[in-house]
Amino acid sequence: MENNEIEDYLKENRLEYDQKIYNLILERHEKFISINDVENANLYWKYKTIYIIKKNYIETYNMMKNKKFDVAWINLEQLEHIIFLLFNNFSLKENEFFIKKIRNNVFAFQELYPYNLFGSREAVILKEKCSICGNYNTIRSHCGHEIGKLYCGQICQKIVEKIDLKAIAIVKNPMDKYCVLTPQGKDWNYSMVEMVINKMITPYEEIRVEIKKILKPQYKNLGRNDKCACGSNIKYKKCCFGTSKELMDHKIVIFNHKEKNEFCGFFNSYKN
Repeated sequence: MENNEIEDYLKENRLEYDQKIYNLILERHEKFISINDVENANLYWKYKTIYIIKKNYIETYNMMKNKKFDVAWINLEQLEHIIFLLFNNFSLKENEFFIKKIRNNVFAFQELYPYNLFGSREAVILKEKCSICGNYNTIRSHCGHEIGKLYCGQICQKIVEKIDLKAIAIVKNPMDKYCVLTPQGKDWNYSMVEMVINKMITPYEEIRVEIKKILKPQYKNLGRNDKCACGSNIKYKKCCFGTSKELMDHKIVIFNHKEKNEFCGFFNSYKN
């Protein structure tokens, strides 16, 4: 199978991906690394990464279709990371391999999830080395390899050998969103994700999510001199009126097909 045939295969939007193709890409990738062929090693890393993105995207879509939302969330985070690495090393044209549209859908799905609290570690890295050269990096000494960059078919990463964990912070928008915090006695409501998935004709249909601020339902029709809906027992005009406390995010899902853009609903983050 020639390079152009592999490219043609990866350019098609499939519902299933052949493991034999991946094995061939992987074999050539490892071969070019072993002979220090930088150009081809990087090219086959690109092919391998595109295959993984498209295959994992389909698997993630099917997970959401089958209501396995918690596992799909982890996949979406992994997809976000690997797509970032791809664009950090290669410039793709607008519709090349459909990767930019997959990236847009990944971001859109993440916005539709009800998650709003995450655990984020606060730590000091005491000892780390470079995955490319094996040298240890310090404040005064650095090997020169850049994290997230490609070197002869291999991504530079930190290998952390010693870490001092200081605390776990509760945050709303961490860099890594794997650690989802669920309030005790609550169940997440995935209705918004489910609604969008059921409206999509194919996994490759592009969706877009716009967010605007609107008044929370409990503040509608509330008089200025009424007690504030927040429960403070203070008049509305002297409490939440005109502040961000009375507002909420309103998410608008935009499909390519206009006939799908008619539904309007209100979804809570929790079932109970």
